[in-house]
Amino acid sequence: MPSRDITKGRRFTLGLGLLLAALAVSPCALAGEDKPVPRASRKSVEPAEENPSPKPSGHTVARVVQREVMISPTASGVLEASETVELRGRVNGYLAQLSFREGQELKKGDLVCEIDDRPYKARLDQAMAQLAKDQAALANARRLLDRNKSLLASNVISREEVEVQMGVVQQAEASCLIAQALIEQAKLDLQYTRVIAPISGRIGFALVTQGNVVRADETLIATLTSPQMAVTFSLSDVEFLRLMRQKRGDALAVEVSIAGEKLATGRLEAINNQVDPVTGLIRMKASLENADQTLIAGMHVQVRILSESKRTALVIPASAVQSGPEPYVYVVRSDEKLEARTVALVAGVIAEDPSKPGAAEVAVESGLRVGETIVVEQFAPASER
Repeated sequence: MPSRDITKGRRFTLGLGLLLAALAVSPCALAGEDKPVPRASRKSVEPAEENPSPKPSGHTVARVVQREVMISPTASGVLEASETVELRGRVNGYLAQLSFREGQELKKGDLVCEIDDRPYKARLDQAMAQLAKDQAALANARRLLDRNKSLLASNVISREEVEVQMGVVQQAEASCLIAQALIEQAKLDLQYTRVIAPISGRIGFALVTQGNVVRADETLIATLTSPQMAVTFSLSDVEFLRLMRQKRGDALAVEVSIAGEKLATGRLEAINNQVDPVTGLIRMKASLENADQTLIAGMHVQVRILSESKRTALVIPASAVQSGPEPYVYVVRSDEKLEARTVALVAGVIAEDPSKPGAAEVAVESGLRVGETIVVEQFAPASER
């Protein structure tokens, strides 16, 4: 019996030793840190696409449609007053008084300013005195001529003496005419010391102040513009010929705007008689209504000719067109990514759709197809959001 117990003790000791040896060889096995990952549980990582296109989510989109539209030619124009006067002194002198407020509305005949008139009054008095002197000399020469004629009848003097006296009378008459002309000139100079508004309109800023010297026909005092306005603009020869074919006697109507805001309407009044050889454009002028006098000469405006030119074209909202070296739009591809695509636009703007008031549209010449989806609202690139 003792031998059996010994055998059991040896077996227990041997089993315990093997267990401790296994733990010593692989201490990490109990922590599970060297557990193999099944092949089926591994995920393949796709490389990120370089410069991915922005997604159209969050942006308003529209479809490209094709329909018959009325296209009005447009051009950049500059406003100018129908009448513009540069007010300059017509005589030399010191500016004695300015009789206007800058920006004031003047009527024709109103006093603008006065130049010191004292030297010109003195010149007028001098010219009148010279005339009186010459008239006295003429009267004396005529008396002598009458006396010589009577002496000639009595054969006291020769005919030559009478003829000499006749010459003296003629010279005296000429001197009187010169003196009279000098008086008229002196009166004009005195009148020119008062600068008068030649037209009705708004006067600009004073360019010279009281006490300064005014040079005749050189010193600009101020500029006066009439309230009636005109706009000058240019069209290509192709657009010009199309307009002339549409014109039916009456003048074409025009509309001017700034930043999309309508300012005034008017009529085409004049067309230049030649094409500019440098630009290839034809210059035109239209008169405008300016009852509220909101239009000011020099404004840069957009001119739209309200013609009746109709054609079938691809139409998209104007807000979809992006600015760049060439106009472009963002097209939504089939994979819902956006593609920047250059487009060619038809010159001119489309008459407003009555069913969509205030929604500006443009016609596309090329670059899009019917039914394609485009982004309407502008958006920032993904890197900026």
